[in-house]
Amino acid sequence: MKQQREAKKLARQGVLNLFSLLKARYTTTEQKQQLAILFSLISDPQLQPVNEIRSLLGELDNGTIAEIELLDLSDDDATTDKDYFRLSSRTGGGFSRDDTQVITVEPPAPLGDDYKPAKIRAIFKPTTRILRINVVDGGEGYDVAPDVIVRQKGVVRQCEAYAVINQQKRVSEIIVVNPGYGYGGPIRNGVPIVPIVEIKRRKSSRKDSPNEKALKSAKAVAELEYKVTGVEILDGGSGYIFDEPPEVMLSLPQNDPDWFVTPVINGRNTDGDEAQMIAARVSLMKSGSSSSTIAVDPLQYRGENTINESILQQIQNDPIALLPSYLRPQFSMFISRDSAEALENGIYYIPTLPKSKSVENLPSSSKYRSIDAVFGGIGKAPVIKNAVTLSADQYSRLALAGAICTVVVRTALNPLELVKTKIQLQNDDEIMRLATEKANAVKSDAISGEQLSSNKQPAGTTQEQNRSKRGANLATSSNSAASTSTALLESRIELEDIKPLWLSFNAIVSRELPFAVTKFLVFDSISNLINNSNLLADGNKIQVGVGTLGLLLSAFSGAMAGIAGAFVSHPADLILTLTSASSKEDAESKDWKIIVKELLAQEGGIVNLFAGFPARAVFFFLVIGLQFFLYDYFKTLLDVGTDDLTLVLDVFYAIRTGLQ
Repeated sequence: MKQQREAKKLARQGVLNLFSLLKARYTTTEQKQQLAILFSLISDPQLQPVNEIRSLLGELDNGTIAEIELLDLSDDDATTDKDYFRLSSRTGGGFSRDDTQVITVEPPAPLGDDYKPAKIRAIFKPTTRILRINVVDGGEGYDVAPDVIVRQKGVVRQCEAYAVINQQKRVSEIIVVNPGYGYGGPIRNGVPIVPIVEIKRRKSSRKDSPNEKALKSAKAVAELEYKVTGVEILDGGSGYIFDEPPEVMLSLPQNDPDWFVTPVINGRNTDGDEAQMIAARVSLMKSGSSSSTIAVDPLQYRGENTINESILQQIQNDPIALLPSYLRPQFSMFISRDSAEALENGIYYIPTLPKSKSVENLPSSSKYRSIDAVFGGIGKAPVIKNAVTLSADQYSRLALAGAICTVVVRTALNPLELVKTKIQLQNDDEIMRLATEKANAVKSDAISGEQLSSNKQPAGTTQEQNRSKRGANLATSSNSAASTSTALLESRIELEDIKPLWLSFNAIVSRELPFAVTKFLVFDSISNLINNSNLLADGNKIQVGVGTLGLLLSAFSGAMAGIAGAFVSHPADLILTLTSASSKEDAESKDWKIIVKELLAQEGGIVNLFAGFPARAVFFFLVIGLQFFLYDYFKTLLDVGTDDLTLVLDVFYAIRTGLQ
């Protein structure tokens, strides 16, 4: 039995820990609704986090108290025989003018600075009855108890009170046996007039009675009775639930009047809160986001709360389908309709939802990591749901991440692009010389080291000359480009001047289209292949772009996709480059068909279509790999990464991954 209690205690603590993790992660209105539904599915009252669910509902409603009404108030009428004054302290009366904290309201369920309890104050009204008579001065020399008379004009029923004397012959107290009715006179400035208490000495028949000079009259002051007639709301508070309005408590007087008689209920005397014959309840509330008031009706805010067969079928067939957010958990103090014993904290449930299978009867399956005592089967991998819509701000951050990674990668790897282009054009003497020497070195293994050394001297001279020549050409072309740009800006651009800008459109499309298609196809294929290989020991999958392994997977898949895209699109890239270069030399670009025939006619045949491919492969290996890596990295920094735009539906995912 002790072990079972400990196990139950640990299980409840685990549920609370899980609730805290998920509540910290999911903060939107719909997410809070789904969390309330989720934890309402825990049918064990000892494990369900009732207070936490109530807190979620309070955050969702965020109600403010607008009105509190009193129930079962009884008005006295001295002109009739129905005078229930002896029960006045159980019907809202029995209070003095100085009593405070008579009525209190339950604080809201949610915690935090955004939610505050309501502040209310009781509205009192004098009942025109005498509550008590307080002795101010007991006087001296009283042999017998004096008469007590409460005097005031316009009294409907006279107060009856009796004095009590002690051994010192002083008046110790005055007992009011009938409070009377009609005291207080005309109310001035909201304050009734207190009647005068006269303590009249009786003549004593004793011979040893003191003379008149030794006597001192006692003094007493009357207090009027007040009753609660209403509630003034100073601050309506926030965070209250519409279908679970806060409880309003009306406290009993600290001391009952002398004339109070304990009521008899069901044949037995009762005293205490159960004898209270007045109640208070919240009758109007308003939403924190609206100024319109809402009549409090628990049945009104339970929503539709119906689940039809199509919804249940969808949930059974789709592992990421959710119950409708309009479903609202309902609270009950009983585990079922047939139960007669009230629960200590109550329980939340979803009406019309069929009961789930017992965990004990759940069949074992390879799909489950384990069987949890509360939630049943736990899948090997978390069930996730991608974001359906993105905000303008999220789109902007995604665009910024793409722009940053593109600028960084293209700038860093521009030298490789330059080398690749010059190899394809074969118009750089230095690069061609180095390539020729490399090829000759491979073919001529018999050449001695001295011959190679002697061949380097003129090569160095040629290298310096080429560099000087390239510097002069670069300066000339720069000046020419500057003057040409100025002339273009100053002249009118005609339609015929624009058409040449699009002459290479077909060639560009033939290069970029297969490159882009192949790049994304290979990226998804490789990432999915690695993701489904169960490389991790715990059986979890590597999520692309999430965490260190996710970024490495993104970079590797991107690098392989870059090589594949470069290979498929390289012939088109070579033809486009040669076409552009021919237009500079011959003033009119060659037709791409002629260029293809010339390449195929040369030694090597179809291999010539892949001239410069190694440099281009290295370039896109680095470019695409770094682009995907940096893109996912910057997305994470800008809070629009894959993990930020994914809703995890596995309730244990947060615990397994340590999300905070």
